[in-house]
Formats: sequence, C-alpha cells, structure tokens
Amino acid sequence: MDLMPWMQQQGMLPAAGETVLCAVSGGRDSVCLLHYLASLGRRRGFAVAAAHYNHLMRPTAGRDEAFVAGLCRELSVPLYVERGDVRAIARQEGWGVEEAGRRLRYDFLERTADAIGASRIATAHHLSDQAETVVLNLLRGTGPEGLAGIPPVRGRLIRPLLQTPRQEIEAYLTAHGLGHVEDETNDSMDFTRNRLRQEVWPLLVTLHPAPERSIARAAAILRRENVFLDRLARSYLETAVSDCPSIRKSGGPETFGDAAHAVPDTATFPGTLPERTVSPNRPLEDGKTGDISPDFTSAPTAVSVSEAVLRSAPEELRPRMLRLLLERLPVGKKDVSAAHIEALLSLREGGMLDLPEGVTAWREKDVLHLEMTPPSPPPLTLSEGEQVWGDYLVRVWRSEKNTPPPDGEGLSKTGRFSDHILTLSDGGKMSEWTLRCPQRGDGLTLPGARGRRSVKRLLTERGMPPRRRRTTPVVCINGEPAAVYGVGTDQRFLPEKDGSNINILMIEKDQEEESNG
Repeated sequence: MDLMPWMQQQGMLPAAGETVLCAVSGGRDSVCLLHYLASLGRRRGFAVAAAHYNHLMRPTAGRDEAFVAGLCRELSVPLYVERGDVRAIARQEGWGVEEAGRRLRYDFLERTADAIGASRIATAHHLSDQAETVVLNLLRGTGPEGLAGIPPVRGRLIRPLLQTPRQEIEAYLTAHGLGHVEDETNDSMDFTRNRLRQEVWPLLVTLHPAPERSIARAAAILRRENVFLDRLARSYLETAVSDCPSIRKSGGPETFGDAAHAVPDTATFPGTLPERTVSPNRPLEDGKTGDISPDFTSAPTAVSVSEAVLRSAPEELRPRMLRLLLERLPVGKKDVSAAHIEALLSLREGGMLDLPEGVTAWREKDVLHLEMTPPSPPPLTLSEGEQVWGDYLVRVWRSEKNTPPPDGEGLSKTGRFSDHILTLSDGGKMSEWTLRCPQRGDGLTLPGARGRRSVKRLLTERGMPPRRRRTTPVVCINGEPAAVYGVGTDQRFLPEKDGSNINILMIEKDQEEESNG
C-alpha cells in the first residue's frame, strides 16, 4: 500500500519537523492509518501523535480506549484521550446522537491539534466511505456539493486513505501483524449506512465490478467543477463587498451589496480569486465540500445579502451563493438541505425561516439576513420589583391606576412612559403572572377589535422586525396570553377603574443604555 503519490498530489504531506495528529478509534482503518503515518514519519522526519475520543456509548468503549493506548505504546506514539457523554450532550443541545458525536469528536481533534501545534489532522475515511457517502447523499436529494462526497483535504484535515479500498487496508494489517477492535454496532441494521453496506452494495457489485471506484471518480470530477462554481458564486459576493466597503460596521453583521454593485468580470475566471483561509478554531465538517468557501478569522454571527446581489447572478448560481453565506457562520452545515436553500430563495418580504444549526433567516427591505439564533429566555414568574428577562429590564408594581413607578425611573429616551408599559387586571383573583416568548397559537382580542388575532400577525402589522418577534415579551395570566409588548392588552384583562391593577414596565437594555448615556 503506497499512499505517497496520492498524499503528494493532494498536498497532505507535512514538512520535516511538523506534527500530524491521527484520529484513532481502534478499528481496522484507523489502526492502518496510524501505523502507516508513524512509519512514514520516521522516514520523512515528521512527528505523529494519536487522538482517541471515547463516546461512552457502548459497553466496550473502555476496551477500545485500552487497545488504542497499547497500540500507541508499541509504536512510541503519544496519545491524547478525551471522554464525553455523547447521549447526554445530544439531549441537552437538541442534536441527534450521531451529529453530537461528530461535533464533539472534531472539536476534540481541533483543540488537541492546537494544543500540540499539529499542522495536519488525519482521519481514516477510505474508498468505501466515499462511495457510501455519495450514494446516501444522492438518496437524500442532494445537489452537486453532496454528490462531490468527502473532500480529501479541508483546511488542515487530511484523509490519506480516501482512495484506498477496504481490501488493501485488510491486507496491510495482515502483512504487519496488526490487530484491531470491532465496533459491534457495525452489524446493526438500525443504521442506514450498515444496511447499504451489507444489503445494497453486494447487488451493485453484480451490476458493475468496481462500483466504489466509479462513484469516487464521479465525485472527484464534481469536486473540481464545484471549485470553479464556488469561485464564480463567491465573486459576486466579493464584488459586492468591494463596491460597498463601508457597509459593514465594526463588530456588525457581514453585509453584501447595495442596489448598484457591479457584475464580476468573467474574464478573470477561473482560479484568480484568493483561496479560503481556514481558522484553526473553526469546527470541521465531515463529508462536505466547499473547500474554497470564504471564512473568517473570527466568524460572524450574522451575514446579509441584498436582493440586488442575488439577482445579478444567474439563477442557477444563487443557491450556491446562499451556501457560501451560510458557511461564514460559526456552525456546521451538514443538515442544510436543498429544500432549505429553496425555501430561502422563495422567502418573501417580512418572512422568517428557521434553519438547522440554530440559524434564522428573514427578509427585510430587500435584504436577506442570516443570523445565529440566540437562546430564547425561559419563562419568568413575575413578582413585584425589578427583574431581568432576556434583553428586557422588567419592573412590576401595583396601583389603583396607571401611574409611574414609585422612584419615577424607567421612562424611555423619548420620555413617553406609555411606550413601554402594560397595565392589566386579573379581577382580583389569585393568579400566576408569567413572562415568556410567543408560542404558536397565541392570540389577543384587543379593545375595539372584531375578534381574536394571532400575536404573529399583530406584531407584523406593528412593524416588529422578524428577528425580534420570537423574543417579544408575552405576559400570561394562569398560562393564557393577556398582553404583548408593543401590541397591547387583551380585553379580558383590561385594567379596572376601581381596584388594584398590575403595571408592568419593560425597557429593552440597549434603550436603557442610550437613555442613561
């Protein structure tokens, strides 16, 4: 097994004196890769270290870790180990178990590589992995990016075995007397990849003698074409940035274009745009292409693109432009499908869309915004006095009529006290007053209205920006929406002329800072 020509062609080889961090699970593929790199490193003068992430998901996880430790001692390779309760973290973060394991594993590899100064991170994906990934992506209805399969190189992540069939790996282990551990879940038909491997693949072999190599060859062709198309799509965004150098404020969202930007000069293609620089702190994505997509030393949490910029590009290129924008955000894009991209392209003015990985999209004034969704504040049980809920300072007091707080503070910067106050009554009943975000089905019947209307529609009619609607304060009495910030009070809970009312003053923190400044 000679990986040198492939590694040289793809620029995988480290220089003498550099370090490669090899991900090792203990399975046949990673054992083969570690042994090969350790031998190659001794001949070429680079160092090799190993990293093992224990997912704590199987009874044999401890056995695997012990095996890797013994192998590294035999090879005189330093080993770095981390353990994580993947199932618990998946529940906590709302991720699938497989996605959680991938995120945690790659985050561990990145942090370890940073700590030891490794210039490369090697994983043991091989030819069968590549072919299976392409087929699975095809079944999911992917675009050209998914059909390009797993990239051989992505930043400092390298995959030296990506053109090596499983038979050569097994032959290498036999020739060098290397053992390995078996993951018992590899035989489980509960996993789609296992069913493809054990049931579908044998049928493909009867139709074509070497389906893996043919599929991998097609993926390589698509990867090369994707490089050109990504550069072409990025050029429209880069042109917008160069034409609007002052449009991004310091620390603000990355914004692309205004209504009068230039179309890029196609005479410069291909290959004239700068290659992507990869931040070592950015989590890597397994099984995705886009190696030349833009990146940030410090990734922003929001990006925007004007409708004019999108319209300036050919229609077929616009989905790719949106993918490049999404890749600027500090999240993985593994779950953003073609259907999500189509939904983004068809998003109307004032509309809002939730995307995977905690990204929210909305269209406002002919600009499409993509932003990381901040965590929604949990419900708050209100009590008299001052409290904080999300981005709001909340003050609650009782009175016989609508009067300011006893200390006279809390006026908005405009001096209009009514801008931020809600006055309600529960009819003197013993009630639980809570503050929460809007939920599906919330509605109010406002005084003088013909009937109940949804909170979403009421906020839209009052010009509340889409990104703020999800965290607009809703006052509930015994769980029922009674009033909404910026909208008003339901007629069932209007203040009484006689009797005690509850006054709730809400000031957004940034407004309070402006009024105090």
